[in-house]
Amino acid sequence: MKIPNFPLSQRILNLPEGTISGLLGTLVAVLIIIACAVPAVGADDNATPTEVPTTVPTTAATTVATTVPTTVPTTAVPTPVADFTWSASPVTGKVVSFIDESTGTGIDNWSWDFDDTMDFTGNRYSEEQNPSHTYNYVDNYMVTLTVWNDGGSNIVLKQVTVGAPTPTTPVPQTTAPTATPTPATVAQTAAPTATPAPDAEGGFVDEEYRKMTGLYNEYIRIIFGFLGIDDEPDFLIIAVNSSQT
Repeated sequence: MKIPNFPLSQRILNLPEGTISGLLGTLVAVLIIIACAVPAVGADDNATPTEVPTTVPTTAATTVATTVPTTVPTTAVPTPVADFTWSASPVTGKVVSFIDESTGTGIDNWSWDFDDTMDFTGNRYSEEQNPSHTYNYVDNYMVTLTVWNDGGSNIVLKQVTVGAPTPTTPVPQTTAPTATPTPATVAQTAAPTATPAPDAEGGFVDEEYRKMTGLYNEYIRIIFGFLGIDDEPDFLIIAVNSSQT
C-alpha cells in the first residue's frame, strides 16, 4: 500500500488519538528536570557553588641546575708538644716559678699539677700559662703540664727536687777588747818615822803608845788593801818598848 506524502504538520496532526498528549507530557517532564538542574537567577549568594571538575594540564618537569659548593681542603693542626722549666735550686718556703716552653700552633689552654699533696690552700693546681708555687716540705715532686690546641692535647711529667734552705752564717762582730782598768796610782809619800815620845822621866810611852801605833798601822793596811796595793807600807810606826834606849 502506498502511503501518501503529506507535509510533517499534517502527519503530526493525523497521529492517532493520545499520541500528541503523550509527547506533551514527556516534554514537560524534560523541562522540569532542566529547571531543577540549573540554579535560578538571584539565588542566595551564600549557596555552595557546584564544584566543576577541572583538569590541570601536566607541565613538563623543568630541570634546575644546582650549583655544588666547592669544599676548600683544610690543613690539620698538629698536636702541641708540652714542655716547661722552673727556677733553679728550689727550696722550702721560697716561691718556685714555672715557665711554659710548649711548642705548637694556637695553644690556648694549660693545666698544671704541682704534686703538693700537703698543700690544703687550693694552690696545688693552676690554669695559668706561667704559674708559681711554694713548697713547704723537702721532697721530690712529680709536676705535670697538659696543653691543648685545635689539634689535640699533650702532657709532660718532670721531677722537681725541693731542698732545705742554706742556713745563714752569722757575721762575726768585731769588738774592741775591753781595756783592763789600771788601778789608780796613789802617790806614796813616805811618812816620817815617828819617834817615840819620851815620858817625863826620860823613858818611852809603853802600853798606850803601842795601842795607838797598832791602830795606825791597821788603818794604813786597810787603805792599801782597798787600793789594791800588795806591798807592805814602809812608813809604819814601830812601837818601842819603854825599856829600849
